[in-house]
Amino acid sequence: MVDSGKDLSKGRMNIAPPLYAKPEVTMSKKLLEDYKRKLRKALDHLEYSSKKIQKFSLDHQLGEEELETMESYTARMSRVSDIFVTKYLRLLISYEDPAFEGSVRDICNFAEKMRIIDKADTWLEIRSIRNTTAHEYEEADLLKFWQRSKQLGPIVIKTVRAALK
Repeated sequence: MVDSGKDLSKGRMNIAPPLYAKPEVTMSKKLLEDYKRKLRKALDHLEYSSKKIQKFSLDHQLGEEELETMESYTARMSRVSDIFVTKYLRLLISYEDPAFEGSVRDICNFAEKMRIIDKADTWLEIRSIRNTTAHEYEEADLLKFWQRSKQLGPIVIKTVRAALK
């Protein structure tokens, strides 16, 4: 027999919590913990790469080793931002609004309103790095891209670490 929540003998609602959690709630909590675990691991890798690039001046053409390190750094930053925005934030937003089916822009705007991130536009720029790494650019453009990536990395690390607490 399914408990409808109504105590028909007394004409009032039974407000006691159910004896078991709904399967979708249990699954979403497990999923949230899985995303947190993946984010922590990905953040550790990003922080490792971030420490390596701090010594780079990024005002000249990069050598092969520097280039490889910068590519690793941007790939790791892209991975963290991808998990954070499209998985972790989307799931958190679904707790607030179960019918939410928004775009990445909508996710960032909602997360800004929830005060999880400071500026939606900054996170949209961070997300665009992922697309930028897939294209070839002139050396001057690439240096500007590396410089901006180096500036945005600490924002990613700080924001995601704070969100995971």
